[in-house]
Amino acid sequence: MKKLLAFAALFAVVALTSCKYDDDDLWNSVHGLENRVAKLEELCKQMNTNISSLQTIVTALQNNVYVTGTTPLMKDGKEIGYTITFSKGNPITIYHGKDGQDGEDGITPTISVKKDTDGVYYWTLNGEFIVVDGGKIQAEGTDGTNGTTPQFKIENDYWFVSYDNGANWTQLGKATGEDGVGGDSMFSGVDYETSTDYVIFTLSNGTQIKLPTWSAFEALQRLCNETNTNLSALQTIVTALQNNDYITSVDPLTENGKVVGYTIKFAKSNPIVIYNGKDGADGNTPVISVKKDTDGIYYWTLDGEFIVVDGQKIKAQGTDGNNGADGSDGVTPNCVQFVPLS
Repeated sequence: MKKLLAFAALFAVVALTSCKYDDDDLWNSVHGLENRVAKLEELCKQMNTNISSLQTIVTALQNNVYVTGTTPLMKDGKEIGYTITFSKGNPITIYHGKDGQDGEDGITPTISVKKDTDGVYYWTLNGEFIVVDGGKIQAEGTDGTNGTTPQFKIENDYWFVSYDNGANWTQLGKATGEDGVGGDSMFSGVDYETSTDYVIFTLSNGTQIKLPTWSAFEALQRLCNETNTNLSALQTIVTALQNNDYITSVDPLTENGKVVGYTIKFAKSNPIVIYNGKDGADGNTPVISVKKDTDGIYYWTLDGEFIVVDGQKIKAQGTDGNNGADGSDGVTPNCVQFVPLS
Protein backbone atom coordinates (compact mmCIF):
# COMPACT_ATOMS: atom_id res chain seq x y z
CA MET A 1 0.00 0.00 0.00
CA LYS A 2 2.81 2.36 0.88
CA LYS A 3 4.45 1.68 -2.46
CA LEU A 4 1.21 2.43 -4.25
CA LEU A 5 0.81 5.78 -2.47
CA ALA A 6 4.41 6.73 -3.14
CA PHE A 7 3.96 5.91 -6.81
CA ALA A 8 0.79 8.00 -6.98
CA ALA A 9 2.54 10.97 -5.35
CA LEU A 10 5.47 10.68 -7.75
CA PHE A 11 3.07 10.52 -10.70
CA ALA A 12 1.32 13.69 -9.51
CA VAL A 13 4.60 15.59 -9.20
CA VAL A 14 5.69 14.50 -12.66
CA ALA A 15 2.30 15.39 -14.11
CA LEU A 16 2.31 18.89 -12.57
CA THR A 17 5.89 19.47 -13.68
CA SER A 18 5.24 18.38 -17.26
CA CYS A 19 2.04 20.49 -17.54
CA LYS A 20 3.52 23.79 -16.30
CA TYR A 21 1.49 26.73 -17.80
CA ASP A 22 3.53 29.00 -20.11
CA ASP A 23 2.05 32.56 -19.93
CA ASP A 24 4.91 34.36 -21.75
CA ASP A 25 2.85 34.91 -24.92
CA LEU A 26 -0.11 36.29 -22.94
CA TRP A 27 2.17 38.54 -20.88
CA ASN A 28 3.92 39.85 -23.98
CA SER A 29 0.59 40.51 -25.65
CA VAL A 30 -0.81 42.42 -22.66
CA HIS A 31 2.47 44.27 -22.19
CA GLY A 32 2.55 45.19 -25.88
CA LEU A 33 -1.01 46.50 -25.69
CA GLU A 34 -0.13 48.61 -22.65
CA ASN A 35 2.85 50.05 -24.53
CA ARG A 36 0.68 50.95 -27.54
CA VAL A 37 -1.91 52.59 -25.30
CA ALA A 38 0.81 54.57 -23.49
CA LYS A 39 2.28 55.69 -26.82
CA LEU A 40 -1.15 56.74 -28.08
CA GLU A 41 -1.82 58.74 -24.92
CA GLU A 42 1.57 60.47 -25.24
CA LEU A 43 0.94 61.13 -28.95
CA CYS A 44 -2.48 62.62 -28.13
CA LYS A 45 -0.93 64.83 -25.44
CA GLN A 46 1.77 66.08 -27.81
CA MET A 47 -0.77 66.70 -30.58
CA ASN A 48 -2.88 68.89 -28.28
CA THR A 49 0.27 70.75 -27.20
CA ASN A 50 1.26 71.34 -30.83
CA ILE A 51 -2.25 72.51 -31.72
CA SER A 52 -2.20 75.06 -28.89
CA SER A 53 1.32 76.14 -29.90
CA LEU A 54 0.29 76.56 -33.53
CA GLN A 55 -2.56 78.85 -32.53
CA THR A 56 -0.15 80.89 -30.39
CA ILE A 57 2.13 81.29 -33.44
CA VAL A 58 -0.75 82.46 -35.64
CA THR A 59 -1.88 84.89 -32.92
CA ALA A 60 1.68 86.19 -32.51
CA LEU A 61 1.84 86.82 -36.25
CA GLN A 62 -1.41 88.75 -36.09
CA ASN A 63 -0.36 90.82 -33.06
CA ASN A 64 3.16 91.68 -34.28
CA VAL A 65 4.80 89.68 -31.47
CA TYR A 66 8.40 88.61 -32.12
CA VAL A 67 10.45 85.56 -31.12
CA THR A 68 13.03 86.06 -28.37
CA GLY A 69 14.43 82.53 -28.19
CA THR A 70 14.37 79.05 -29.76
CA THR A 71 15.77 76.29 -27.54
CA PRO A 72 15.95 72.56 -28.38
CA LEU A 73 13.88 70.39 -26.03
CA MET A 74 15.86 67.32 -24.92
CA LYS A 75 14.83 63.99 -23.36
CA ASP A 76 17.26 61.20 -22.54
CA GLY A 77 19.92 62.94 -24.62
CA LYS A 78 17.67 63.15 -27.70
CA GLU A 79 16.08 66.25 -29.21
CA ILE A 80 12.30 65.84 -29.14
CA GLY A 81 11.20 69.37 -30.02
CA TYR A 82 11.67 73.06 -29.27
CA THR A 83 10.74 75.64 -26.67
CA ILE A 84 9.85 79.00 -28.25
CA THR A 85 9.72 82.23 -26.21
CA PHE A 86 8.07 85.48 -27.31
CA SER A 87 8.23 89.17 -26.52
CA LYS A 88 4.70 88.87 -25.10
CA GLY A 89 2.85 85.89 -23.68
CA ASN A 90 3.94 82.49 -22.41
CA PRO A 91 6.50 80.19 -24.06
CA ILE A 92 5.27 77.32 -26.23
CA THR A 93 6.50 73.79 -26.88
CA ILE A 94 6.64 72.16 -30.30
CA TYR A 95 7.15 68.40 -30.49
CA HIS A 96 8.76 66.56 -33.39
CA GLY A 97 6.78 63.93 -35.23
CA LYS A 98 7.16 60.31 -34.15
CA ASP A 99 8.80 57.75 -36.38
CA GLY A 100 6.43 54.91 -37.12
CA GLN A 101 3.43 53.95 -39.18
CA ASP A 102 -0.24 53.61 -38.43
CA GLY A 103 -1.45 50.09 -37.91
CA GLU A 104 -3.56 48.30 -40.49
CA ASP A 105 -6.74 49.44 -38.80
CA GLY A 106 -5.39 52.53 -37.02
CA ILE A 107 -5.05 56.14 -38.18
CA THR A 108 -3.53 59.34 -36.79
CA PRO A 109 -5.53 62.46 -37.73
CA THR A 110 -3.51 65.30 -39.26
CA ILE A 111 -4.52 68.78 -38.15
CA SER A 112 -3.01 72.02 -39.43
CA VAL A 113 -3.90 75.55 -40.54
CA LYS A 114 -4.18 77.11 -43.97
CA LYS A 115 -4.79 80.68 -45.13
CA ASP A 116 -7.95 81.03 -47.20
CA THR A 117 -8.65 83.58 -49.94
CA ASP A 118 -9.87 86.07 -47.31
CA GLY A 119 -6.37 86.13 -45.77
CA VAL A 120 -7.51 84.41 -42.56
CA TYR A 121 -5.96 81.21 -41.18
CA TYR A 122 -8.44 78.36 -40.67
CA TRP A 123 -8.01 74.91 -39.15
CA THR A 124 -7.76 71.90 -41.47
CA LEU A 125 -8.22 68.20 -40.75
CA ASN A 126 -6.48 65.73 -43.06
CA GLY A 127 -5.90 68.54 -45.54
CA GLU A 128 -9.49 69.83 -45.68
CA PHE A 129 -10.94 72.91 -43.98
CA ILE A 130 -12.87 71.96 -40.84
CA VAL A 131 -16.50 73.05 -41.29
CA VAL A 132 -18.92 73.22 -38.37
CA ASP A 133 -22.49 74.49 -38.80
CA GLY A 134 -21.64 75.59 -42.32
CA GLY A 135 -18.64 77.74 -41.38
CA LYS A 136 -14.89 77.20 -41.32
CA ILE A 137 -13.19 77.37 -37.91
CA GLN A 138 -10.76 80.25 -37.51
CA ALA A 139 -7.31 79.60 -36.10
CA GLU A 140 -6.81 83.29 -35.40
CA GLY A 141 -8.90 85.79 -33.54
CA THR A 142 -10.64 88.65 -35.31
CA ASP A 143 -12.28 91.76 -33.91
CA GLY A 144 -10.70 91.15 -30.52
CA THR A 145 -11.94 87.57 -30.15
CA ASN A 146 -9.83 84.46 -29.81
CA GLY A 147 -9.70 81.72 -32.41
CA THR A 148 -10.93 78.21 -31.65
CA THR A 149 -8.47 75.53 -30.49
CA PRO A 150 -9.41 71.97 -31.47
CA GLN A 151 -8.74 69.23 -28.91
CA PHE A 152 -8.13 65.50 -29.34
CA LYS A 153 -8.68 62.54 -27.05
CA ILE A 154 -8.60 58.76 -27.34
CA GLU A 155 -11.50 56.77 -25.93
CA ASN A 156 -12.43 53.12 -26.51
CA ASP A 157 -9.57 52.82 -29.01
CA TYR A 158 -10.91 55.67 -31.20
CA TRP A 159 -9.80 59.23 -31.88
CA PHE A 160 -12.26 61.97 -30.90
CA VAL A 161 -12.04 65.69 -31.69
CA SER A 162 -13.77 68.66 -30.06
CA TYR A 163 -14.15 72.17 -31.44
CA ASP A 164 -15.85 73.71 -28.38
CA ASN A 165 -13.39 73.16 -25.50
CA GLY A 166 -14.56 69.62 -24.84
CA ALA A 167 -18.31 70.26 -24.64
CA ASN A 168 -18.96 68.01 -27.64
CA TRP A 169 -16.80 65.32 -29.25
CA THR A 170 -16.82 63.86 -32.76
CA GLN A 171 -15.54 60.33 -33.32
CA LEU A 172 -12.85 59.91 -35.96
CA GLY A 173 -10.90 56.82 -37.01
CA LYS A 174 -9.64 53.95 -34.90
CA ALA A 175 -6.54 54.75 -32.87
CA THR A 176 -5.03 51.32 -32.27
CA GLY A 177 -3.46 49.36 -35.08
CA GLU A 178 -1.78 46.00 -35.14
CA ASP A 179 1.52 47.47 -36.29
CA GLY A 180 1.73 50.07 -33.54
CA VAL A 181 1.22 53.83 -33.52
CA GLY A 182 3.00 56.81 -34.93
CA GLY A 183 2.52 59.72 -37.28
CA ASP A 184 4.15 62.98 -38.26
CA SER A 185 3.98 66.20 -36.30
CA MET A 186 1.89 69.03 -37.68
CA PHE A 187 5.25 70.85 -37.88
CA SER A 188 7.55 69.48 -40.56
CA GLY A 189 10.32 71.94 -39.71
CA VAL A 190 11.41 74.82 -37.48
CA ASP A 191 14.21 76.86 -39.08
CA TYR A 192 15.94 79.35 -36.78
CA GLU A 193 19.43 79.13 -38.29
CA THR A 194 19.03 80.23 -41.92
CA SER A 195 18.22 83.81 -40.90
CA THR A 196 18.81 85.73 -37.68
CA ASP A 197 15.81 87.91 -38.54
CA TYR A 198 13.11 85.25 -38.71
CA VAL A 199 12.07 81.87 -37.37
CA ILE A 200 10.32 79.92 -40.12
CA PHE A 201 7.69 77.39 -39.06
CA THR A 202 6.87 74.94 -41.85
CA LEU A 203 3.68 72.93 -41.40
CA SER A 204 3.03 69.43 -42.67
CA ASN A 205 0.78 70.82 -45.42
CA GLY A 206 3.60 73.04 -46.74
CA THR A 207 2.34 76.29 -45.18
CA GLN A 208 5.16 78.51 -43.90
CA ILE A 209 4.74 81.05 -41.12
CA LYS A 210 7.57 83.55 -40.57
CA LEU A 211 7.84 85.26 -37.21
CA PRO A 212 10.43 88.03 -36.75
CA THR A 213 13.12 87.75 -34.10
CA TRP A 214 14.36 90.51 -31.80
CA SER A 215 17.08 91.46 -34.29
CA ALA A 216 14.49 91.95 -37.04
CA PHE A 217 12.24 93.91 -34.71
CA GLU A 218 15.16 96.10 -33.64
CA ALA A 219 16.20 96.69 -37.25
CA LEU A 220 12.65 97.60 -38.28
CA GLN A 221 12.24 99.92 -35.30
CA ARG A 222 15.51 101.63 -36.12
CA LEU A 223 14.50 101.97 -39.77
CA CYS A 224 11.23 103.53 -38.67
CA ASN A 225 13.03 106.00 -36.37
CA GLU A 226 15.55 106.92 -39.07
CA THR A 227 12.72 107.37 -41.59
CA ASN A 228 11.01 109.83 -39.22
CA THR A 229 14.31 111.70 -38.77
CA ASN A 230 14.77 111.92 -42.53
CA LEU A 231 11.21 113.16 -43.02
CA SER A 232 11.74 115.92 -40.48
CA ALA A 233 15.07 116.79 -42.12
CA LEU A 234 13.47 116.95 -45.56
CA GLN A 235 10.84 119.37 -44.33
CA THR A 236 13.58 121.54 -42.79
CA ILE A 237 15.35 121.58 -46.17
CA VAL A 238 12.16 122.66 -47.95
CA THR A 239 11.59 125.38 -45.34
CA ALA A 240 15.20 126.55 -45.67
CA LEU A 241 14.72 126.81 -49.44
CA GLN A 242 11.57 128.83 -48.89
CA ASN A 243 13.31 131.19 -46.43
CA ASN A 244 16.48 131.66 -48.49
CA ASP A 245 18.47 129.90 -45.77
CA TYR A 246 21.84 128.35 -46.66
CA ILE A 247 24.03 125.48 -45.49
CA THR A 248 27.10 126.25 -43.41
CA SER A 249 28.54 122.72 -43.01
CA VAL A 250 28.05 119.06 -43.91
CA ASP A 251 29.72 116.49 -41.63
CA PRO A 252 29.66 112.70 -42.08
CA LEU A 253 27.90 110.76 -39.33
CA THR A 254 29.82 107.59 -38.53
CA GLU A 255 28.94 104.44 -36.63
CA ASN A 256 31.45 101.64 -36.01
CA GLY A 257 33.78 103.28 -38.51
CA LYS A 258 31.14 103.41 -41.24
CA VAL A 259 29.40 106.50 -42.63
CA VAL A 260 25.69 106.08 -41.87
CA GLY A 261 24.55 109.60 -42.73
CA TYR A 262 25.31 113.31 -42.45
CA THR A 263 24.83 116.20 -40.04
CA ILE A 264 23.89 119.39 -41.87
CA LYS A 265 23.99 122.87 -40.33
CA PHE A 266 22.24 126.00 -41.61
CA ALA A 267 22.69 129.70 -41.10
CA LYS A 268 19.18 130.13 -39.69
CA SER A 269 17.52 126.75 -39.21
CA ASN A 270 18.39 124.10 -36.66
CA PRO A 271 20.87 121.36 -37.65
CA ILE A 272 19.45 118.21 -39.22
CA VAL A 273 20.56 114.59 -39.55
CA ILE A 274 20.08 112.61 -42.75
CA TYR A 275 20.55 108.83 -42.65
CA ASN A 276 21.69 106.75 -45.60
CA GLY A 277 19.37 104.10 -46.98
CA LYS A 278 19.79 100.51 -45.78
CA ASP A 279 20.41 97.53 -47.99
CA GLY A 280 17.72 94.91 -47.51
CA ALA A 281 16.97 91.49 -48.94
CA ASP A 282 13.22 91.56 -48.56
CA GLY A 283 10.39 93.69 -47.35
CA ASN A 284 8.71 96.75 -48.78
CA THR A 285 9.92 100.05 -47.33
CA PRO A 286 7.64 102.94 -48.25
CA VAL A 287 9.37 105.74 -50.16
CA ILE A 288 8.29 109.18 -48.93
CA SER A 289 9.51 112.33 -50.65
CA VAL A 290 8.36 115.76 -51.77
CA LYS A 291 7.50 117.13 -55.19
CA LYS A 292 6.62 120.60 -56.41
CA ASP A 293 3.17 120.80 -57.98
CA THR A 294 2.03 123.22 -60.69
CA ASP A 295 1.12 125.80 -58.02
CA GLY A 296 4.79 126.04 -57.03
CA ILE A 297 4.21 124.40 -53.62
CA TYR A 298 6.03 121.31 -52.36
CA TYR A 299 3.77 118.43 -51.37
CA TRP A 300 4.55 115.07 -49.80
CA THR A 301 4.59 111.97 -52.02
CA LEU A 302 4.39 108.27 -51.18
CA ASP A 303 6.03 105.88 -53.64
CA GLY A 304 6.06 108.66 -56.21
CA GLU A 305 2.42 109.71 -55.86
CA PHE A 306 1.07 112.77 -54.05
CA ILE A 307 -0.34 111.87 -50.63
CA VAL A 308 -4.02 112.82 -50.59
CA VAL A 309 -6.04 113.01 -47.36
CA ASP A 310 -9.70 114.06 -47.38
CA GLY A 311 -9.30 115.06 -51.01
CA GLN A 312 -6.34 117.38 -50.38
CA LYS A 313 -2.62 116.98 -51.01
CA ILE A 314 -0.44 117.32 -47.91
CA LYS A 315 1.88 120.32 -47.95
CA ALA A 316 5.54 119.90 -47.09
CA GLN A 317 5.97 123.67 -46.59
CA GLY A 318 3.95 126.28 -44.76
CA THR A 319 2.10 128.76 -46.96
CA ASP A 320 -0.27 130.53 -44.57
CA GLY A 321 2.20 133.15 -43.31
CA ASN A 322 1.68 136.85 -43.89
CA ASN A 323 4.14 139.63 -44.75
CA GLY A 324 7.00 137.22 -45.31
CA ALA A 325 6.42 135.21 -42.15
CA ASP A 326 6.89 131.43 -42.25
CA GLY A 327 3.76 129.45 -42.86
CA SER A 328 2.58 126.88 -40.32
CA ASP A 329 0.33 124.61 -42.34
CA GLY A 330 3.05 122.24 -43.50
CA VAL A 331 2.74 118.67 -42.17
CA THR A 332 5.47 116.13 -41.43
CA PRO A 333 4.37 112.49 -41.90
CA ASN A 334 5.55 110.01 -39.28
CA CYS A 335 6.21 106.29 -39.37
CA VAL A 336 4.53 105.38 -36.10
CA GLN A 337 4.27 101.61 -36.43
CA PHE A 338 5.17 98.68 -38.65
CA VAL A 339 3.79 95.22 -39.32
CA PRO A 340 6.29 92.34 -39.67
CA LEU A 341 6.00 90.20 -42.78
CA SER A 342 4.08 86.95 -42.56
